[in-house]
Amino acid sequence: MANGITPLVPKDNRSNNCCPVPEHASVLESAGLIDLLTLVVPWPLLYETLRTRFVRRVDWVAALDQRLKKPNVQFVDDSDYRD
Repeated sequence: MANGITPLVPKDNRSNNCCPVPEHASVLESAGLIDLLTLVVPWPLLYETLRTRFVRRVDWVAALDQRLKKPNVQFVDDSDYRD
């Protein structure tokens, strides 16, 4: 980390022992879990909302587009849920 502090996480849920982990370890673990699950995406409202929020972060838009092209993504028409 930039401030020189390494984040600590429990080594085992049953103990209070802690060990240092990389800064983005939990994000990487979550990404692996997402690949195992079916990601349901309300279409197109959620996509439009996220792209609008990510517009200044080209890398985030690219990552979103890549994620949505994976085979475990299911799109659900959201027209029934709009006003």
